[in-house]
Amino acid sequence: MVVGDRVTAVAEDVQSRRDAYRSIKSWVLADLLGVPNPEHPDGSWNFKFIVARIPLIEEISNIDLEGFRVLVEACLPIERCDAIIEQIARFGPYSDLNDSDITFITPAERELIEFESMTRRGKDSAYRKIALYKLKSNLGLELYFEAHLDE
Repeated sequence: MVVGDRVTAVAEDVQSRRDAYRSIKSWVLADLLGVPNPEHPDGSWNFKFIVARIPLIEEISNIDLEGFRVLVEACLPIERCDAIIEQIARFGPYSDLNDSDITFITPAERELIEFESMTRRGKDSAYRKIALYKLKSNLGLELYFEAHLDE
């Protein structure tokens, strides 16, 4: 079977969810479908950097109050920062907090604080590099390959 026909067969299998090719190791399947360097993605792949989102309640539980203040001050007006820190300080041990305890922080504020946290972690190289490769079958169906890189 030629490569184009293999791509079509696998794409149809994925779309139908039959999973006939599931037992084939991903990099072997990618190689059989003509994906270049599936075990060591190169410049023919697209690369992305991903920083995992940590919910605000976990962020609060994992850092001290002053560390949280620095994070909040970076993205909210100082008056609002002071009000949030004052509310958080009332709870004492932060590991006992749950989402219902921090409803005074608006959804928009949560998003800003979480984004600031992700940005800071990204600067500290706490992110993952992912390689992506897309194949198109003869029928126009698309197959995506993703490789998580250690670099």
